[in-house]
Amino acid sequence: LAGLLFAGSSLPVHASKQTIKDFDDETGGTVTVPVSGTIKNDDGAVEAGKLVVEVPTSLSFMIGTDGVLQAGSFAIKNNSQCAIDVSVESFIDPRPTAGVGITVVTKGELSGQNRSYVHLYLKGDQEVDLVANKEKKSAKNQLVTTVLANNQKSINLLGSAGKEATREPASETFNLTFRIEKSSARDEEI
Repeated sequence: LAGLLFAGSSLPVHASKQTIKDFDDETGGTVTVPVSGTIKNDDGAVEAGKLVVEVPTSLSFMIGTDGVLQAGSFAIKNNSQCAIDVSVESFIDPRPTAGVGITVVTKGELSGQNRSYVHLYLKGDQEVDLVANKEKKSAKNQLVTTVLANNQKSINLLGSAGKEATREPASETFNLTFRIEKSSARDEEI
């Protein structure tokens, strides 16, 4: 079982890619790629009042035949002149009725389930459960971490899976959106 999470933000990201699957093989299609730029001064500072943050463009996890979830960590890099708060804005399964796939549930709902049921959470300064199914949504704007000015922090994608056998392999793509905003805490308070 494999899954892919897309992390979204309206802030500048240095490297990203889009996979386009719906182009007609004879006529092709078009895609729009937003381009934004920031110029640092000679001291490396950015324009006052601007947040410049590097976030991952994708995350992934794998569940082996032993039911162990393998994922990893990713960095949030704050190139701004102030501390930022990084929160989960939303975690969505854009195709919840698309058939056999991966179902993300709470940890308590894993009992008696097969490996296609997973519990996912982010661990930064705080743990934030990611739940994406018809009945539940992740807590909106739940703080994961605060990153000081000109600094970075690692966040871990962790979780577990049901222990019962799974006959069919599956993959699913979820959309994870972060909210990034100036922290109300000052750098020296963190």
